[in-house]
Amino acid sequence: MKKIILKSFLLSLLFINVSLASDYYFEGQFGSYDVDDVNTARTNGTVSGATFTNFGADLEYDDDGTIGFEVGRYVTNNFRIGLSYTNLSLDFERGTFVGTGSISISCGGNTVSGTSGSTFNGADAKSVCVEFTNHADMVLLKAYYEFDPINKIVPYLGFGIGEADIEKALEKESVKSLTVGANYKFNSSNGYAGIRFSMMEVDGPVDRLGISYQDIDLDAFELIIGTRF
Repeated sequence: MKKIILKSFLLSLLFINVSLASDYYFEGQFGSYDVDDVNTARTNGTVSGATFTNFGADLEYDDDGTIGFEVGRYVTNNFRIGLSYTNLSLDFERGTFVGTGSISISCGGNTVSGTSGSTFNGADAKSVCVEFTNHADMVLLKAYYEFDPINKIVPYLGFGIGEADIEKALEKESVKSLTVGANYKFNSSNGYAGIRFSMMEVDGPVDRLGISYQDIDLDAFELIIGTRF
């Protein structure tokens, strides 16, 4: 309920008329995401032909290059809000079994097994009807406070809330973000360029095989090209 109220309040700020500022902005965003290891809950049973026995794992993902955009409005000279979209690929690299005793996944006559600390890769997972590579579309409502410029450089802090639509998850999951960055304003136009670093947390999803995941932590470094209008 609190999230709904906050989202409604921030969205309303995009459209109300205020006397201090009325500039809109648009940004293109290019960067990379570092996904921390993702931990699964213990899983047993058979789903879609795959049989899990005492399964638990830490999953590692490659760093991913991403693109996105953001559109928003300056509510005051120092405060702005925006709506961002980011396209993210979660490319599975390898997993490490976690638990006690024998751990295995079986499907179609193939079995991947081991004990705690044993590793497996994407090809191993596919051989037993499991695909840990994923794709996500993230939409966040963000609020920023911009500090006074220092030689045309404008530092800022921001936070955001939103949703991640993860390809193999049963439901959309909530996302929270915290951002620090700086923009350089060009002399001859309303354009600017900048860099920023964000930390994000996605609520742990449940996938179509019934595997539950702990919260997913991501770090993002992005280059920004934008304009006010």
